Amino acid sequence: MKKYVLSLVFLLSLSGLSYTQDAMSTDRIIAVVNNEPITQSDVEELLAVYYMQGASVGRTEKEIVEEIKKMQPLALNRLIEDKLILTEAKKQKIEVDEKVVEERIAEIKRSFPQNHDFEQAIIEQGLTPSGLRNKIKEQQMMSLLVETAVKRNIRVSPTEVAAYYQVNQDQFNIPESAEVDSIFCDSLKKADEALSRLKEGKDFEAIRQEFSLSSPLGLIKKGELIKDIDGAIFSLSEGAISDVVKANNGFYIFKLVKKNSAAKLSLVEAEDKIKDRLFKEKMDEGFKKWIEGLKKSAYIVIK
Repeated sequence: MKKYVLSLVFLLSLSGLSYTQDAMSTDRIIAVVNNEPITQSDVEELLAVYYMQGASVGRTEKEIVEEIKKMQPLALNRLIEDKLILTEAKKQKIEVDEKVVEERIAEIKRSFPQNHDFEQAIIEQGLTPSGLRNKIKEQQMMSLLVETAVKRNIRVSPTEVAAYYQVNQDQFNIPESAEVDSIFCDSLKKADEALSRLKEGKDFEAIRQEFSLSSPLGLIKKGELIKDIDGAIFSLSEGAISDVVKANNGFYIFKLVKKNSAAKLSLVEAEDKIKDRLFKEKMDEGFKKWIEGLKKSAYIVIK
Protein backbone atom coordinates (compact mmCIF):
# COMPACT_ATOMS: atom_id res chain seq x y z
CA MET A 1 0.00 0.00 0.00
CA LYS A 2 1.22 3.44 -0.86
CA LYS A 3 2.96 5.43 1.82
CA TYR A 4 1.47 8.91 2.31
CA VAL A 5 3.85 11.56 3.59
CA LEU A 6 3.27 15.27 3.19
CA SER A 7 6.19 17.39 4.27
CA LEU A 8 5.90 19.96 7.00
CA VAL A 9 7.35 22.51 4.59
CA PHE A 10 4.44 21.94 2.20
CA LEU A 11 1.80 22.24 4.90
CA LEU A 12 3.44 25.39 6.19
CA SER A 13 3.28 26.89 2.72
CA LEU A 14 -0.42 26.02 2.45
CA SER A 15 -1.26 27.66 5.74
CA GLY A 16 0.69 30.80 4.93
CA LEU A 17 3.56 30.12 7.32
CA SER A 18 7.25 30.67 6.72
CA TYR A 19 9.54 27.76 7.32
CA THR A 20 12.15 29.63 9.32
CA GLN A 21 13.57 29.35 12.81
CA ASP A 22 11.66 32.50 13.83
CA ALA A 23 8.39 31.10 12.51
CA MET A 24 8.93 27.80 14.31
CA SER A 25 9.84 29.46 17.61
CA THR A 26 7.12 32.16 17.57
CA ASP A 27 3.61 30.76 17.20
CA ARG A 28 1.52 33.81 16.32
CA ILE A 29 -2.04 34.07 17.63
CA ILE A 30 -4.41 34.66 14.70
CA ALA A 31 -7.77 34.57 16.52
CA VAL A 32 -9.31 34.39 19.98
CA VAL A 33 -12.53 32.51 20.77
CA ASN A 34 -13.95 33.01 24.29
CA ASN A 35 -10.46 33.86 25.57
CA GLU A 36 -8.99 30.72 23.95
CA PRO A 37 -6.33 31.46 21.31
CA ILE A 38 -6.11 29.98 17.82
CA THR A 39 -2.58 29.97 16.47
CA GLN A 40 -0.92 29.45 13.13
CA SER A 41 0.22 26.03 14.31
CA ASP A 42 -3.44 25.13 14.93
CA VAL A 43 -4.11 25.73 11.24
CA GLU A 44 -1.08 23.61 10.36
CA GLU A 45 -2.21 20.80 12.64
CA LEU A 46 -5.72 20.84 11.20
CA LEU A 47 -4.39 20.42 7.67
CA ALA A 48 -2.05 17.66 8.82
CA VAL A 49 -4.88 15.70 10.45
CA TYR A 50 -7.00 16.03 7.33
CA TYR A 51 -4.12 14.71 5.28
CA MET A 52 -3.72 11.67 7.52
CA GLN A 53 -7.44 10.95 7.44
CA GLY A 54 -7.64 11.41 3.67
CA ALA A 55 -4.92 8.82 3.22
CA SER A 56 -6.81 6.38 5.44
CA VAL A 57 -9.87 6.30 3.17
CA GLY A 58 -7.91 5.52 0.02
CA ARG A 59 -7.62 8.94 -1.60
CA THR A 60 -4.58 9.52 -3.78
CA GLU A 61 -1.94 11.97 -2.66
CA LYS A 62 -2.91 14.32 -5.50
CA GLU A 63 -6.58 14.25 -4.44
CA ILE A 64 -5.69 14.97 -0.82
CA VAL A 65 -3.37 17.85 -1.70
CA GLU A 66 -6.02 19.42 -3.96
CA GLU A 67 -8.62 19.11 -1.20
CA ILE A 68 -6.28 20.72 1.33
CA LYS A 69 -5.57 23.60 -1.07
CA LYS A 70 -9.31 24.25 -1.37
CA MET A 71 -9.78 23.96 2.36
CA GLN A 72 -6.90 26.23 3.38
CA PRO A 73 -8.73 29.59 2.93
CA LEU A 74 -11.57 28.22 5.08
CA ALA A 75 -9.32 26.71 7.75
CA LEU A 76 -9.53 29.59 10.23
CA ASN A 77 -13.33 29.71 10.11
CA ARG A 78 -13.40 25.94 10.54
CA LEU A 79 -11.14 26.20 13.59
CA ILE A 80 -13.36 28.90 15.10
CA GLU A 81 -16.45 26.75 14.57
CA ASP A 82 -14.68 23.67 15.92
CA LYS A 83 -13.63 25.60 19.03
CA LEU A 84 -17.23 26.69 19.64
CA ILE A 85 -18.64 23.20 19.04
CA LEU A 86 -16.02 21.54 21.22
CA THR A 87 -16.64 24.00 24.05
CA GLU A 88 -20.37 23.32 23.83
CA ALA A 89 -19.72 19.55 23.74
CA LYS A 90 -17.67 19.82 26.93
CA LYS A 91 -20.38 21.90 28.56
CA GLN A 92 -22.92 19.22 27.75
CA LYS A 93 -20.48 16.53 28.92
CA ILE A 94 -20.59 14.62 25.63
CA GLU A 95 -18.78 11.31 26.11
CA VAL A 96 -16.96 9.42 23.37
CA ASP A 97 -16.63 5.66 23.20
CA GLU A 98 -12.88 5.02 23.40
CA LYS A 99 -13.32 1.98 21.13
CA VAL A 100 -14.52 4.28 18.35
CA VAL A 101 -11.38 6.40 18.73
CA GLU A 102 -9.13 3.32 18.67
CA GLU A 103 -10.92 1.96 15.60
CA ARG A 104 -10.40 5.25 13.76
CA ILE A 105 -6.69 5.26 14.61
CA ALA A 106 -6.42 1.64 13.48
CA GLU A 107 -8.11 2.56 10.20
CA ILE A 108 -5.54 5.30 9.60
CA LYS A 109 -2.70 2.93 10.48
CA ARG A 110 -3.92 0.39 7.92
CA SER A 111 -3.35 2.94 5.15
CA PHE A 112 0.40 2.62 5.74
CA PRO A 113 2.52 -0.41 4.79
CA GLN A 114 3.92 -0.82 8.30
CA ASN A 115 3.51 0.74 11.72
CA HIS A 116 6.91 2.41 11.35
CA ASP A 117 5.65 4.26 8.27
CA PHE A 118 2.63 5.47 10.22
CA GLU A 119 4.81 6.73 13.07
CA GLN A 120 7.19 8.43 10.65
CA ALA A 121 4.30 10.13 8.86
CA ILE A 122 2.97 11.48 12.16
CA ILE A 123 6.37 13.00 12.90
CA GLU A 124 6.61 14.51 9.42
CA GLN A 125 3.14 16.04 9.81
CA GLY A 126 4.32 17.78 12.99
CA LEU A 127 1.98 15.63 15.10
CA THR A 128 2.41 13.17 17.96
CA PRO A 129 0.46 9.92 18.54
CA SER A 130 -1.28 11.47 21.54
CA GLY A 131 -1.98 14.66 19.59
CA LEU A 132 -3.58 12.69 16.75
CA ARG A 133 -5.61 10.68 19.22
CA ASN A 134 -6.86 13.82 20.96
CA LYS A 135 -7.86 15.37 17.65
CA ILE A 136 -9.83 12.29 16.66
CA LYS A 137 -11.51 12.18 20.05
CA GLU A 138 -12.46 15.83 19.77
CA GLN A 139 -13.87 15.25 16.29
CA GLN A 140 -16.02 12.44 17.67
CA MET A 141 -17.26 14.70 20.48
CA MET A 142 -18.21 17.40 17.99
CA SER A 143 -19.90 14.91 15.70
CA LEU A 144 -22.02 13.54 18.55
CA LEU A 145 -23.07 17.05 19.57
CA VAL A 146 -24.09 17.96 16.02
CA GLU A 147 -26.02 14.68 15.87
CA THR A 148 -27.93 15.66 19.00
CA ALA A 149 -28.38 19.38 18.35
CA VAL A 150 -29.10 19.34 14.61
CA LYS A 151 -29.38 16.01 12.84
CA ARG A 152 -31.93 14.37 15.13
CA ASN A 153 -34.33 17.26 14.63
CA ILE A 154 -34.44 16.95 10.84
CA ARG A 155 -37.39 15.27 9.15
CA VAL A 156 -38.25 14.85 5.47
CA SER A 157 -41.94 14.20 4.92
CA PRO A 158 -43.52 12.16 2.09
CA THR A 159 -45.24 15.37 0.97
CA GLU A 160 -41.88 17.13 0.54
CA VAL A 161 -40.51 14.16 -1.41
CA ALA A 162 -43.51 14.13 -3.75
CA ALA A 163 -43.35 17.91 -4.26
CA TYR A 164 -39.64 17.76 -5.15
CA TYR A 165 -40.31 14.94 -7.62
CA GLN A 166 -43.06 16.90 -9.38
CA VAL A 167 -40.97 20.06 -9.74
CA ASN A 168 -37.71 18.33 -10.76
CA GLN A 169 -38.82 15.47 -12.99
CA ASP A 170 -36.03 16.10 -15.51
CA GLN A 171 -33.55 14.89 -12.88
CA PHE A 172 -35.09 11.43 -12.99
CA ASN A 173 -34.91 10.81 -16.72
CA ILE A 174 -32.86 7.74 -17.63
CA PRO A 175 -31.33 8.05 -21.12
CA GLU A 176 -31.26 5.21 -23.62
CA SER A 177 -28.35 2.90 -22.89
CA ALA A 178 -26.64 -0.15 -24.34
CA GLU A 179 -24.55 -3.07 -23.16
CA VAL A 180 -21.68 -3.24 -25.64
CA ASP A 181 -18.96 -5.75 -26.37
CA SER A 182 -16.08 -4.27 -28.33
CA ILE A 183 -12.80 -4.93 -30.08
CA PHE A 184 -10.18 -2.19 -30.23
CA CYS A 185 -7.20 -2.29 -32.61
CA ASP A 186 -4.41 0.19 -33.15
CA SER A 187 -4.35 -0.30 -36.93
CA LEU A 188 -6.98 -0.55 -39.68
CA LYS A 189 -5.32 -3.71 -41.01
CA LYS A 190 -5.83 -5.59 -37.74
CA ALA A 191 -9.38 -4.28 -37.37
CA ASP A 192 -10.26 -5.39 -40.91
CA GLU A 193 -8.80 -8.82 -40.22
CA ALA A 194 -10.81 -9.15 -37.03
CA LEU A 195 -14.01 -8.07 -38.82
CA SER A 196 -13.36 -10.55 -41.62
CA ARG A 197 -13.06 -13.37 -39.09
CA LEU A 198 -16.31 -12.30 -37.46
CA LYS A 199 -18.10 -12.32 -40.81
CA GLU A 200 -16.91 -15.91 -41.22
CA GLY A 201 -18.93 -16.73 -38.11
CA LYS A 202 -16.14 -16.75 -35.55
CA ASP A 203 -17.12 -16.12 -31.91
CA PHE A 204 -16.93 -12.44 -30.96
CA GLU A 205 -15.40 -13.09 -27.52
CA ALA A 206 -12.69 -15.33 -29.01
CA ILE A 207 -11.80 -12.70 -31.62
CA ARG A 208 -11.79 -9.99 -28.97
CA GLN A 209 -9.35 -11.97 -26.85
CA GLU A 210 -7.10 -12.43 -29.86
CA PHE A 211 -7.18 -8.93 -31.32
CA SER A 212 -8.41 -6.35 -28.83
CA LEU A 213 -6.05 -4.06 -26.95
CA SER A 214 -8.68 -2.99 -24.43
CA SER A 215 -11.53 -4.42 -22.39
CA PRO A 216 -15.16 -4.22 -23.61
CA LEU A 217 -16.94 -0.88 -23.32
CA GLY A 218 -19.72 -2.39 -21.20
CA LEU A 219 -22.74 -0.25 -20.30
CA ILE A 220 -22.84 3.16 -22.00
CA LYS A 221 -25.46 5.92 -22.13
CA LYS A 222 -26.57 7.44 -25.40
CA GLY A 223 -24.74 10.68 -26.06
CA GLU A 224 -21.78 10.12 -23.76
CA LEU A 225 -19.35 9.00 -26.52
CA ILE A 226 -18.22 10.81 -29.66
CA LYS A 227 -20.86 11.15 -32.39
CA ASP A 228 -19.50 8.51 -34.80
CA ILE A 229 -19.17 5.84 -32.11
CA ASP A 230 -22.50 6.72 -30.51
CA GLY A 231 -24.24 6.53 -33.88
CA ALA A 232 -22.62 3.23 -34.81
CA ILE A 233 -23.63 1.58 -31.53
CA PHE A 234 -27.20 2.80 -31.22
CA SER A 235 -28.02 2.08 -34.86
CA LEU A 236 -27.40 -1.64 -34.25
CA SER A 237 -30.04 -4.19 -33.35
CA GLU A 238 -29.37 -6.55 -30.46
CA GLY A 239 -26.78 -9.18 -31.41
CA ALA A 240 -25.60 -7.24 -34.47
CA ILE A 241 -21.97 -6.35 -35.19
CA SER A 242 -20.81 -3.00 -36.57
CA ASP A 243 -18.35 -2.28 -39.35
CA VAL A 244 -14.93 -0.91 -38.37
CA VAL A 245 -15.37 2.50 -36.74
CA LYS A 246 -12.46 4.95 -36.67
CA ALA A 247 -11.75 6.69 -33.36
CA ASN A 248 -9.11 9.27 -32.43
CA ASN A 249 -6.74 6.63 -31.05
CA GLY A 250 -7.54 3.57 -33.18
CA PHE A 251 -10.32 1.44 -34.61
CA TYR A 252 -13.34 -0.25 -33.02
CA ILE A 253 -15.74 -3.05 -33.82
CA PHE A 254 -18.89 -3.16 -31.69
CA LYS A 255 -21.40 -5.83 -30.81
CA LEU A 256 -24.69 -4.69 -29.30
CA VAL A 257 -25.47 -7.14 -26.50
CA LYS A 258 -28.55 -5.38 -25.14
CA LYS A 259 -30.34 -2.08 -25.66
CA ASN A 260 -32.26 -0.34 -22.88
CA SER A 261 -34.94 2.17 -23.82
CA ALA A 262 -35.07 5.65 -22.29
CA ALA A 263 -37.16 5.74 -19.12
CA LYS A 264 -38.00 7.83 -16.07
CA LEU A 265 -37.63 6.81 -12.45
CA SER A 266 -40.98 6.56 -10.70
CA LEU A 267 -41.58 8.40 -7.44
CA VAL A 268 -41.11 5.13 -5.56
CA GLU A 269 -37.82 4.45 -7.35
CA ALA A 270 -36.56 8.01 -6.79
CA GLU A 271 -37.77 8.31 -3.19
CA ASP A 272 -34.53 7.41 -1.41
CA LYS A 273 -32.43 9.66 -3.65
CA ILE A 274 -34.80 12.60 -3.04
CA LYS A 275 -34.86 11.98 0.71
CA ASP A 276 -31.07 11.99 0.86
CA ARG A 277 -30.89 15.25 -1.10
CA LEU A 278 -33.52 17.04 0.97
CA PHE A 279 -32.04 15.73 4.21
CA LYS A 280 -28.62 17.08 3.26
CA GLU A 281 -30.09 20.47 2.34
CA LYS A 282 -31.95 20.67 5.65
CA MET A 283 -28.87 19.46 7.53
CA ASP A 284 -26.70 22.17 5.96
CA GLU A 285 -29.30 24.85 6.70
CA GLY A 286 -29.88 23.62 10.26
CA PHE A 287 -26.17 23.46 11.02
CA LYS A 288 -25.63 26.96 9.64
CA LYS A 289 -28.36 28.42 11.87
CA TRP A 290 -27.12 26.50 14.90
CA ILE A 291 -23.47 27.50 14.50
CA GLU A 292 -24.43 31.13 13.87
CA GLY A 293 -26.27 31.04 17.20
CA LEU A 294 -23.11 29.82 18.93
CA LYS A 295 -21.09 32.57 17.24
CA LYS A 296 -23.49 35.31 18.31
CA SER A 297 -23.18 34.33 21.96
CA ALA A 298 -19.39 34.00 21.80
CA TYR A 299 -16.48 36.44 22.04
CA ILE A 300 -14.54 36.16 18.78
CA VAL A 301 -11.62 38.33 17.65
CA ILE A 302 -9.71 37.72 14.41
CA LYS A 303 -6.27 39.38 14.35
